[in-house]
Amino acid sequence: MLMARVGELTLQWIPGHSNIEGNERADNLAKLGSGLDQEETTLTYQEAKTMIKVAAGERWKKSHEDFNKKVYIYKLDRKEQTPLFRLRTGHNKLAKHMFKTFRIGESEMCKCGHSAETTLLISTRNACCIKKSEKNLGTHCRA
Repeated sequence: MLMARVGELTLQWIPGHSNIEGNERADNLAKLGSGLDQEETTLTYQEAKTMIKVAAGERWKKSHEDFNKKVYIYKLDRKEQTPLFRLRTGHNKLAKHMFKTFRIGESEMCKCGHSAETTLLISTRNACCIKKSEKNLGTHCRA
């Protein structure tokens, strides 16, 4: 039980985000809720966490009706899914992402300067760019 873990718990309403429509509504609902009788619960922290996790999972499934566990990508473990995710999103170690996101390297261009080093450039095996290793997803270029 939460109270057993923290001892005393005080909830205090602090006004903020004045004159913002959504926040004003949330503040009003919070004020209304604070005046309601609070039910005593005997749920443990772990039980509450499990209930929230299950409810969130059900909500996600309803909002992603096309999700199908039989599709091959969902059968892969996290280690196998990660490179695919990085290739699809462009969040990888190729020059374009590393330069734009972290300012690592001199530019987003491949070493020969032909074009930005992207997943598409590597996957189409542009004549001037080749994949050096799986680890860095083709950051090597030969002119």
